[in-house]
Amino acid sequence: MPTDARRRDGGERSEVWSEVCVIGSGPRGLSLLERLTASAGRLRARGARLRVHLVDPRPGSGHVWRSDQSEQLLMNTVTSQVTLFTDDSVRMEGPVVPGPSLHAWAADPHTRAQSGLPAGEAGPGADGYPTRALFGRYLEWVLRSLVRRGTAEIVTHAARAVRLDDEPDGRQRVRLENGTVLGGLDAVVLAQGHLPVSPTPGEAALTSFARDRGLLHLPPGNPADAVLDGIEPGRTSCCAVSA
Repeated sequence: MPTDARRRDGGERSEVWSEVCVIGSGPRGLSLLERLTASAGRLRARGARLRVHLVDPRPGSGHVWRSDQSEQLLMNTVTSQVTLFTDDSVRMEGPVVPGPSLHAWAADPHTRAQSGLPAGEAGPGADGYPTRALFGRYLEWVLRSLVRRGTAEIVTHAARAVRLDDEPDGRQRVRLENGTVLGGLDAVVLAQGHLPVSPTPGEAALTSFARDRGLLHLPPGNPADAVLDGIEPGRTSCCAVSA
């Protein structure tokens, strides 16, 4: 892996860094960050250190799982089956660094207090369906816990990545929407999750069909972003779920 040799004022070689950029701070991006911080000791054993740039307008939860969305929106997985950490049941090459599942985290008074959750309030239970906002707060806590590990330098950038280029030496460069350029990157990971997409011809036809008849058609998308103002109370509606 290419490395960046930093020097002291006297020109003496000091620390050697490996630089990684993770674009996307949702569950997949944070799972990768957890594995990177867990394995960073292997780099340190070879005399190198790891710096990870985490790029997302909402570092921690990402957009889909943001912690300020409606508490009425639920996940489709029960609380005890959600985690961003590993245990002895995982077959992998990297080290096991245990951490709480969403259920254990939500039931622990200490971690609840760290995330600003009301004391004494009952969680959703091991077999209950948590809110999407609660999962967002769990993700934000996970990011803070990974920073506290101290095995890697984690730099968060609350911005969108808008350009990715190769550099002459084989490394890569990422430009952010605020003009920041992250150069000399040994690896760039695109963990963008669900991105906005243009409607398919079929979806566009349904929207046009509904509009021509004074109806409202909502195409597939993130429920927290759906604009429901056009649906009056008591109005008949239907929901179609495609496999």
